[in-house]
Amino acid sequence: MIGAARRTLLALAVAAAFLTAPAHLAAQMPEERDWSEALRSDAQALHDMLAEHHPGQVDEQNPDFARNNAEQLALALERAENADSFGDYYYALRIYVSSFNDGHLSLGARGNTPNNFQWPGFAANYDNAGDIRVTFAGERSPAPVNAKLVSCDGMTASEYAEATKGAMWGQWSLESQRRQIGKYLFFDESSGYVPTAERCVFEHSGGRWDVALDWQPITTERLLEIVRFGQSSRPGFASKSTESGLRWFSMPSFNGDPSSDAAAELNTMLAEMRTDRGELSDAKAVVLDLRGNGGGSSDWSYQMAKVLWGEAAIAALPKKDHYAQWRVSQANLDHLVTTYERLKEGGEVTPEIKRYLESAIAGITAGLESGAELWGEPNFDDANADLLDTNSSEPPIEAPIYVITDGRCMSACLDAMDLWLALGATHVGLPTSADTVYMEVRRYTLPTGVVGGVLPLKVHRGRARGFNEALIPAHRFNGDMTDNQAVEDWVSQLVLAQ
Repeated sequence: MIGAARRTLLALAVAAAFLTAPAHLAAQMPEERDWSEALRSDAQALHDMLAEHHPGQVDEQNPDFARNNAEQLALALERAENADSFGDYYYALRIYVSSFNDGHLSLGARGNTPNNFQWPGFAANYDNAGDIRVTFAGERSPAPVNAKLVSCDGMTASEYAEATKGAMWGQWSLESQRRQIGKYLFFDESSGYVPTAERCVFEHSGGRWDVALDWQPITTERLLEIVRFGQSSRPGFASKSTESGLRWFSMPSFNGDPSSDAAAELNTMLAEMRTDRGELSDAKAVVLDLRGNGGGSSDWSYQMAKVLWGEAAIAALPKKDHYAQWRVSQANLDHLVTTYERLKEGGEVTPEIKRYLESAIAGITAGLESGAELWGEPNFDDANADLLDTNSSEPPIEAPIYVITDGRCMSACLDAMDLWLALGATHVGLPTSADTVYMEVRRYTLPTGVVGGVLPLKVHRGRARGFNEALIPAHRFNGDMTDNQAVEDWVSQLVLAQ
């Protein structure tokens, strides 16, 4: 059983948002200051925060974490010697955090990012085959749409992408990350810390040519118009029956904040699943659409699993030796206490979440008293077995269940996939994102107040899914995942063909 002890309580939409920072601009730039001193101060604070509160710093199974923390601090302090702009400060810290390749550890500006963009007259991105091709060509573009990028300044196309956007954003081994961030490849942020190509080689219609790139400023508004060109919008929350006989549930978030609009939508959806359980069995298939879902609370997917498959099916899953260890610190404990109080104020707390938080609060409190660096949760499979009512459990619904993902699926969305796939769901769409074994986040702000983000508080031991391992669909969709009708038609055809 994948126990509810693994639930991620805080909404992780903030982490997903940092992955596409240009699209999430706030109201104003920070006040000018001594950026050299600001970088020195915040880099040291970032290092110390990770050392004191992140489980990776004391993880004997990952000694590279503490080593990387020290090396990145040294690099940031070296860069601080010549930092004289907001960009110098911001990008040095972003590279610091991205070097950990962890979607649960993020950093972003609390106001505007520097936004000093320049471009060579064209945009490009990865295609379904993994090649980088021109997707938009302006009047001064040296290459037409669909031209294949071969190399830049002696680096292969993939090497250039990794040296630039990979360094800035991390997790470049993931297809989902490359596709989400790759569309910004030829929008240079003027950081000075990554290469800016002078010449690139392209192939198109049997020809190959080497061209010099002419980088010119571009506004953020125009940049966004270009990267969104031809895209539709992902679905919001919805429950519907399709003409082809499918019962479709769209849930683009698992937000754990009980006061959020998403929580209201999810509660309504859960109630509908319970009420319409008989109708769900009669459908040709039930579709759980997770496009755009970057995580939140895993309790939502657990409660849905109890409705769709039944509690007995969950209890019957093979038992595994997996558990978590929390980093013991006062700030981490304070966060959990505050979270629990907020959840109780927001309404009813499920028995699984109640036990989970009360156990963690008591365990970290004991760890502080004993001087321990980590506190271990009970085994996931044993933690909540007694809360499952196997005697009066409903059987699984008779309709097959399909789950759609895109590259945004991470954190609690991945927890949902782990559980639902184990129960028999079929995965369709695109490969998910991935996460490390560090999870359960809280927010932070560095001393200057200019940047902040989220950091994980515990490490998962014995998880079947590996470190930054994406989930690959059984059936892959090669069209536009934001085209809702095209996705619906494709899934309908897939179901009817089975």
